[in-house]
Amino acid sequence: NFSGDTEKSKEAILGIRKYALSGRSILFSHDLNSYADYSGDTPSSGKEWGFYCNKYLRDIQGMDRFKVTNLSSVTGLPEYNSEYDTAKIDYPKTDSIDVEKSGYSDAVQIRYASGNNYVGTAKSISQSYNQECKKVSMVNSGQITEYPFDIPEVLDVATTHSQYMQLNMDTNSYDSNTNDDIVVWFTLGDKTSGSGSFYNAIPNDVRNMYYIYNKGNVTYTGAGHSSMNKTDEMKLFVNTMVASYNSGVRAPSVVYKEGTRSVSADISSVFVPYDPNMEVATDKGAYISNTVRVNFKTVNNNLQDNTGNLYTKYYVELEGGTLGNAPAGTDIVINGKYLKEVTPLNFREISGDGSEIPCDAYNLKNYTLYTTEFRLNDLGLVRSENGLSFTRSCKFYVRIGTEALPGENQPIQAATESLNLLNVNCAQLFELE
Repeated sequence: NFSGDTEKSKEAILGIRKYALSGRSILFSHDLNSYADYSGDTPSSGKEWGFYCNKYLRDIQGMDRFKVTNLSSVTGLPEYNSEYDTAKIDYPKTDSIDVEKSGYSDAVQIRYASGNNYVGTAKSISQSYNQECKKVSMVNSGQITEYPFDIPEVLDVATTHSQYMQLNMDTNSYDSNTNDDIVVWFTLGDKTSGSGSFYNAIPNDVRNMYYIYNKGNVTYTGAGHSSMNKTDEMKLFVNTMVASYNSGVRAPSVVYKEGTRSVSADISSVFVPYDPNMEVATDKGAYISNTVRVNFKTVNNNLQDNTGNLYTKYYVELEGGTLGNAPAGTDIVINGKYLKEVTPLNFREISGDGSEIPCDAYNLKNYTLYTTEFRLNDLGLVRSENGLSFTRSCKFYVRIGTEALPGENQPIQAATESLNLLNVNCAQLFELE
């Protein structure tokens, strides 16, 4: 329950905000937000509903037409304070801001209209009522209107009404984390009628009468005011959930390959041959070679952006670490793993004709096959005791992300990066009689 003017409600909303800004898909629904822009709306007044949603979510939802939210800082969490968080619907302006600057929708303004003036404050809105609507109209077509169900241009829905804030249809860069275009798919009203309803009078009013829209990974549906009882409405809701899921960012990954062709088999392990009868050498022990080859293909299925550079780092996992006591050589701790960064050798891109082209090992392209080598000594596989070589296995990782990878200890950012395991196993050569 996000209604109460409490720290728990505030923390919950800030948590939702952090989740949405991570790029993962999120679906908001009808009446999560409200008209409550007045900090004096306390639980005792019974009209505080939606205040924190308005204060901290409005920009990521695309409901911040006049840049009401501004970044400041609180301990541990980003907080967006509103320069208009004491705004009242009052005219003429006194010690507050006028209604146009608050970005209220037409429906809210009409509810307060009295001649040419606006009367009352946000606290008095419950004395009015909502204009009801039972039809919605398609504005744009795309996956959300066609999959898995084809949706008609105009359809009946359960009784609903418009929301309280206008959409910001003018994308700009005042906050790069929320700088995604809004696409409105359905609006309230019957666009084929043009009369007989508050909503029909201005068909396809995407700024004020939105029913379904998305803004990057954020999707909004106007369903929820009344129980669904129309078949097409139910189909549209299913389409909306599918589209919302697909709109979230997908962390890139790598697929390890047995060979240097795109059709080579996928693998999860690579084997390093050794001969226990070999004399132990300084650089390679009893191994046939002093390096291991690693082939991998980059994969970025992010529907929002899969054309940019992919950033990489390479690690081997160290053993024996405990909480607060990392093994010698540890460079970074990620998700409880003690990792040492290792340097690739002879890093090359495999072109379509199979040729190998030297390239940067840390800035890669999507859906591209690469091959490289790593020193066994760097992977911790060259060991000896009493002049005899002994072998072991190791866990090797490619860390890949759509953003520059941080160097400090912190969990993998699930929406933008992944840590991909390849087991490196030692394999003894057969003895031939």
